[in-house]
Amino acid sequence: MSFTEIKIPISWGHIAGKAWGNISDPLVMVLHGYQDNAGSFDKLIPLLPTTYYYVCLDLPGHGKSSHIPTPTFISFVDFIYTLKYTLDYFNRKKYILLGHSYGAQTCLIFTQIFPAYVSKLITLDAIHYLPISPKNCIPFLRQIITRYEKLHHLDPKTAPSYELEEAVQKMTEQRMAQISDESMKIIMQRSLIPQPDGRYKISLAQHLKYNIAAPMSLSYFASLLKHHPIKCPHLSIIVSESATFKQIAKESFDQLRENKNFEEIVVEGHHDVHVEHPDRVAPIISAFLVKQHSKL
Repeated sequence: MSFTEIKIPISWGHIAGKAWGNISDPLVMVLHGYQDNAGSFDKLIPLLPTTYYYVCLDLPGHGKSSHIPTPTFISFVDFIYTLKYTLDYFNRKKYILLGHSYGAQTCLIFTQIFPAYVSKLITLDAIHYLPISPKNCIPFLRQIITRYEKLHHLDPKTAPSYELEEAVQKMTEQRMAQISDESMKIIMQRSLIPQPDGRYKISLAQHLKYNIAAPMSLSYFASLLKHHPIKCPHLSIIVSESATFKQIAKESFDQLRENKNFEEIVVEGHHDVHVEHPDRVAPIISAFLVKQHSKL
């Protein structure tokens, strides 16, 4: 299955991505995790059914997509809006959403807000945004705002440059789970900006480090799922190294299980299993894509 590069115009520039398959087929919108890009699905997509059109986005400030202008704060709402904007651009009646980590969290809450858009939902190693307790909310916001002030004084022209191996090491160290240099280089192809001296700058927007997370607790998220349940077929894949997460977020999973078309599967591996071992998740996702689910 081959891909093409896409650019979708938006008010602050463009949203970039990779589109795999035939544009006339049902559309699967694919969202990467925090500080990743569309390249994180390069090993997975070729293993999925060829009867779908897969659009893997670079979220704003990631990969080859334009940055949301500073000094604007970035919040989770910006990414929900970007997803809706992109779906509207393709002008389909229904979409399948597939997301990993932060992308999965965005897909899930989008499905709650705009359920009519979504025919199926696939979430990889995440359900809702990382919780912030009421106790920690104010210190968190104080820290983010204080740090963000420093961005006003940064000149993009003075951003550091790196040797290739140095850049790979830097980005690998920032990940939740350690991945191989080979996998990291595949992902970073969309984030490296070659410099005249042979070094590279990293395209990742600096103000992503100060993203305003959803100030919601675990119980709040569970309550959201109770009052605004996911009703479409939903596949949740959690990796073995994140198994304790299911206990921590038990209330939310209990609410998701109220959906008779909810499926949950644990696979062996770490947070980036779809990058390192796509063969472990591809058969599960493929079966879910082609399955005829019962009507609600």
